[in-house]
Amino acid sequence: MIHFRRRKEKKGIGLSLLYERISLFYFGKLGKKLVKTYQLDNKLEQAMSFNHPVVYASKLLMNTFLIAVPSLIISVYLFIQFKALVLNLKAFGVVLPILILFAPILYFLLRIAFLNSYISSRAHNVESELPLFASYLTSMVVSGIGPQRVIEAIAESDLFDAIKKEAQLIKRNMRIFGLDSLSAIESVAKNHPSKEFREFMIGYVSTIRGGGDVVHYLQLKTESYFKEKERDMDKLVEGVGTVLSTYMIIFVVVGLTINIIIAVQGGGLSQYIGSSMSATPMIVTFNFILMPIVTIFSIIIVGGILPKYNVVYKEPYLYLGISIPLSLFAFSILMALGGYRVFTSPDRMSVNLAISAIGIAFILASIPPMLAYRRIEKMERNISRYLGSFLTDLSEIRKAGLNPEKSIIYLSSKDYGSFTPILRKLSSSLQVGVNMRRAVRIAIVGYKNWFMRAIMRMLVDIIEYGGGTPQLLDTIASYGRKLSDFENQLKTSLRSDVFLPYIGSILNIVSTVMIIYLMVTSLHVMNPTGASAVGAYSSVNPARLSSLTFQLLLGLLMNSWLAGLLVGKSISLTVAGGFKHAVILVTVSLAVSLFTINILLVPIFSMPMK
Repeated sequence: MIHFRRRKEKKGIGLSLLYERISLFYFGKLGKKLVKTYQLDNKLEQAMSFNHPVVYASKLLMNTFLIAVPSLIISVYLFIQFKALVLNLKAFGVVLPILILFAPILYFLLRIAFLNSYISSRAHNVESELPLFASYLTSMVVSGIGPQRVIEAIAESDLFDAIKKEAQLIKRNMRIFGLDSLSAIESVAKNHPSKEFREFMIGYVSTIRGGGDVVHYLQLKTESYFKEKERDMDKLVEGVGTVLSTYMIIFVVVGLTINIIIAVQGGGLSQYIGSSMSATPMIVTFNFILMPIVTIFSIIIVGGILPKYNVVYKEPYLYLGISIPLSLFAFSILMALGGYRVFTSPDRMSVNLAISAIGIAFILASIPPMLAYRRIEKMERNISRYLGSFLTDLSEIRKAGLNPEKSIIYLSSKDYGSFTPILRKLSSSLQVGVNMRRAVRIAIVGYKNWFMRAIMRMLVDIIEYGGGTPQLLDTIASYGRKLSDFENQLKTSLRSDVFLPYIGSILNIVSTVMIIYLMVTSLHVMNPTGASAVGAYSSVNPARLSSLTFQLLLGLLMNSWLAGLLVGKSISLTVAGGFKHAVILVTVSLAVSLFTINILLVPIFSMPMK
């Protein structure tokens, strides 16, 4: 089995090399020009891509060519069949051949854009961890640890994520290329996309080479990073607020405009303006394609603005495996009770059941993940603040002459709030003879707070490498409090914009149904008499309006759920924190939907079928 796998890997490598050679043969010269034009050699290094620039450019051109040939043939054929295409696909028939024709150009530009995105992501991720890295480096240097040992410790630990990759790159330069530690650090830092990291590391190297006071330099830089983070907090909050405001404008203003057009086309007024187009394609395009894409991109943009930490909340997403089948079961029951008629002979009861089925399905799918995240959030509330108090007390106990292990055991009898369970697990492990590193690893299992985990790992390293002196403990206690204060202030500031998606979702639900109602009642002005008893509504088809109402509210409920995830990402720094807001938004939207259907649209649903 192993030999078969190795042969398969060798075959894959052989095909890859063959493709590279073909690409170089046909596009090598053009690839060299492309490297100079887009400075690909510099960009690939900054993106931590270890491809040769000319090979990368040649493969990019080869891929573009392979896409261009079929896209050109297909687009020419579609232009020949243009009349039939427009007749069948309407406006999309005009756009489709143009999109296919420009597919190779779009592919080429997207590959360049993705490369720039990797560069920006590398800089952003490193800068998110830089204050803690500066704190860690300062503590290690105060302990008397040299640059090479510091780099090796970071490269082997899971304290950092982005900084760890940089340390591994530096370690590679030392082991493979034979560079000394300072030259290896300089080689990585000199072309790094993050200006802050580049200046910090080059300054560190220069101070050592010049015989300066390294500890003083690191302490000054660390303090400056904390002050800079406090100044940048307003920019972060403003950036998130801009994204949420833009999202609300698209969701409400653009959505309202499109829903008016949809209501005109589907609500009965289209006959008076000479239109016979169906509203369904526009509903599907806006509510089920455009808005979900906008929401997902907003989540990605917010994630790019906010600090990124090496934390993964797996439990809430694992609970989706339980909640999704439960929600599908509830959905099936409500649809079987009569909701299915919304697709065949829609009326008020079927619309109520179908909308309730969808809303309840979203709510049931979100409740278990919400509870899982809530448990983690409750378990870790104010844990960073209590950790700072513990480190301060630990420093004072160390001054009395107790070693770090005995000091921790002594303090385990005190109450440190949400940090107490961790401290008692740590104390129990130390009492049975477990070493400090493993004891800390056992104690923090199940906890997601990145600051707490990072500070505890720092505590282990300064005890192992520096003896855990009172001075070092005071240092990390001070840095821990500052990191905790920054996190708490950021989350508090971000809560100011949480109301925007809530207002947007409710406004869109109410306004959409109101528009349908107003469109129908306006027929009384255009057609005041009629043969039937309902006179004013004689030109309205209740089944058509029921179907239209269902399609619109279905899309709005789904987008309310997605808006909740966006809120969670914006204030909790993780999508997992958005399930609570998704439940609230869908519940409110469902209540508003049922109220408006059963109060505003009763005259429509009570009309005889046409």
